[in-house]
Amino acid sequence: MSDLKRRLRAQQTWLPGHELELWGEVPLVLHGHHFHLFWDQTIDDTLGPEVGQLVRTHAAREVFHDLLEQLVVRLEIDGASERLRFFEELYAELGQGRVSLSLARDGGLVVADELHYGRSWLDKYGDRVRKRWPVDAVTAGFAAAATELAHDLPRESIDATERECVALGDRRCAIRVQPGTLAPRKGSVLGPKLAAALGPVPNDDDPELVELGEALRGYFSGVSGDERGLAAGPGLLWARMPAVYFGRVAAEALQHAQAVSPGSTPLLEALLIEAGRSDAFLSWGNLLAAPEWEAIAGQTPTEVSQVVRGGLAIARATGQGRWSLAELEPGQRLVVRSPGNAEVLHTLLREDRVQRGICFGAQGAVLGLALLAHHVDWSRRPELGLPHYEDLFRADLGWRVREPRCLAKGDPYCEVVAHRIHAG
Repeated sequence: MSDLKRRLRAQQTWLPGHELELWGEVPLVLHGHHFHLFWDQTIDDTLGPEVGQLVRTHAAREVFHDLLEQLVVRLEIDGASERLRFFEELYAELGQGRVSLSLARDGGLVVADELHYGRSWLDKYGDRVRKRWPVDAVTAGFAAAATELAHDLPRESIDATERECVALGDRRCAIRVQPGTLAPRKGSVLGPKLAAALGPVPNDDDPELVELGEALRGYFSGVSGDERGLAAGPGLLWARMPAVYFGRVAAEALQHAQAVSPGSTPLLEALLIEAGRSDAFLSWGNLLAAPEWEAIAGQTPTEVSQVVRGGLAIARATGQGRWSLAELEPGQRLVVRSPGNAEVLHTLLREDRVQRGICFGAQGAVLGLALLAHHVDWSRRPELGLPHYEDLFRADLGWRVREPRCLAKGDPYCEVVAHRIHAG
């Protein structure tokens, strides 16, 4: 391990009791590419690709500025060239790809052979779907923030646009960075604010879940970029993102839908839920079925309760929050509670209270976990690929999900309920 990586890893902590991973004071969350692609595609479909990419780029610019600023101050990295080299290493460490940042005060060019989003798109859809718009708005936002921090420019003052993308058939990804129009911003979401805003942590916990979560933390701490800057795991690519990104882009998409076409809001929410379901089924499920899981947990899950506990431990160890099992009635009902999902942070700290639960990714993940536990034959160590996923969900399996309690509504915790319905 390089000295820089050791110093960087020393900045990783966890918000006590909440299972939220902090780099510096910025909460980060680890997801698989199934979630990232589905979530961002939903934003583009809702807003249109041009506006969607702009919203996603600006959200990434904001959250990465917070992260980069925290780390360069804490690690005392000064000088434009030194900071740019550090940002390249950091981006690869996150599993987002290995970029070359040729950036002056007035912008420049960012190139990469492969990026998390572009590579993931090719692997998942490349031979099935023709992509018409580039997919790496997250990297564009990162490049804009990197320019601002490297050259001590006002934040929210640099823009970036992807000109070439491997998902479009180009041989590389290339992002043009240039001065933009200074944009307003809201306050940063950092550790001290989180501790004050999140719900109270229950005094009791499931010892087996705690032990499994800690073992998984060790496993996921080793998930970082390879020579390509990509982090491969069972059945997918993983990558870390500042958690506030997801809440911000979802909030902006919902505001747009409610203003332009209120009747489309349920569909948007359903698609964001689907992103979480695909993540749980394809990302968590492949890990639960992999040989690595047996080394981590001591056995492959076979019972409903083992699959559920495994999923809750994965959520905790990937920085999604202190998910706990409140109720399990096999075949009928699964209730999960948390004093603070990572997904709620943007709305909780930066928006007015909402009337409905907004942890859509968490709703989907709990629904996906219920389906994993009840509709997969774990005795055969299944391969949970996209064809399996599409075949299984082509029919209505009778499960529904809701979020009756949410911190963003003013409740003391978030609660997600997956339940079975019966015809007649």
